[in-house]
Amino acid sequence: MTHPAPAPFTYAKGKGFYFVDAAGTHWRVVDAAHVNGRPVVLTLGSSRAAYRVFSPHDAPVRVYFFRPRELRGTRPSHLVRQLQASGELGTVDPVLLHADD
Repeated sequence: MTHPAPAPFTYAKGKGFYFVDAAGTHWRVVDAAHVNGRPVVLTLGSSRAAYRVFSPHDAPVRVYFFRPRELRGTRPSHLVRQLQASGELGTVDPVLLHADD
């Protein structure tokens, strides 16, 4: 008997915010923007965020770029859409991977 995939959900751990997709992958979620040529981590959901970083434990980091005036929601339905529309990032500044550790 097959069971349906679990519904995606979010949780906080320490100062981090995580998204678990239907496949069970845990993604650390960080909102950021570039300031003076350097990535700066912003408060999750900040209207100043230019992009959202999805950082899993054991897979390539993915980045979603917000459209102008797009809401920066963190409901699972928003994160599912953003993760599906994101692209792989080759190299990531460590500040984005270890924000608020």
